[in-house]
Amino acid sequence: MVVAGEFMPVTVFENHKGQLQNVTAQYGLENSQGMWQKIVLDDIDNDGDIDILAGNLGLNTQLRASQKEPMTLIYGDFDQNGTIDPVINYFIQGKSYPLATLDEFSYQMPSIKKKFLKYKDYSEATLKEILTDEQRKNSKELKVQELKTTLFVNNQGKFTANSLPMAAQNSWISGIIVQDFNKDGKKDLLLAGNFYPWKIQLGKSDANKGLILIGNGKGTFITLPNSQSKLLLEGDIRGIYPIKVGASSVFVLPRNADRLSVLKY
Repeated sequence: MVVAGEFMPVTVFENHKGQLQNVTAQYGLENSQGMWQKIVLDDIDNDGDIDILAGNLGLNTQLRASQKEPMTLIYGDFDQNGTIDPVINYFIQGKSYPLATLDEFSYQMPSIKKKFLKYKDYSEATLKEILTDEQRKNSKELKVQELKTTLFVNNQGKFTANSLPMAAQNSWISGIIVQDFNKDGKKDLLLAGNFYPWKIQLGKSDANKGLILIGNGKGTFITLPNSQSKLLLEGDIRGIYPIKVGASSVFVLPRNADRLSVLKY
């Protein structure tokens, strides 16, 4: 069983005598923490084993993450009021800073405004400078090391991460269809997504208008320009689902706070 989500790796469980065991490291996926929204299992490179396609946040926000400089979610009851305080941090020029503004941080922890009387002082402070060692001592941490939508290629039981083309990194990907769209006998991809309910600081992720990636049958893809695909899939799309309508095959695309879209392709 393969599962994935936000601030976690693509995770593999195996059934051993009725007990699920986490074998993620055995498959080389222990450092694959991402903001994963969709996973699809298919033999993408046609070598007889199963590969993993995983939709992610992409690279078109101010957020950045890597193994050397991960995005982190540190959480704990920092002000000892009985509620958990989550703090997202990401690196800027070699230092990790909270994503939250001073107003947002102080809404959760009002005492912070007594420590930072000026916005400028807060903007230059790392989490270690905002919270004391004592406040952080019982905190826990999750991290993200990969933001790109990725094909994990199965190489004899070990997965290798191959990023999809840059056009696939322009927005959040929450819908993936594997199909031979150009009828050349090789598997292609249809990607859709976006994400509107970001905080104002980040803005909408809305750059994906629907994307076709043409495969070469070996796990590599090139982007089909929208001028050729004719796709215009707008909205906060949360998935793509193939269904049969009479004799026709169509794709249904649910959109957050909007009506369903139906695509025949």
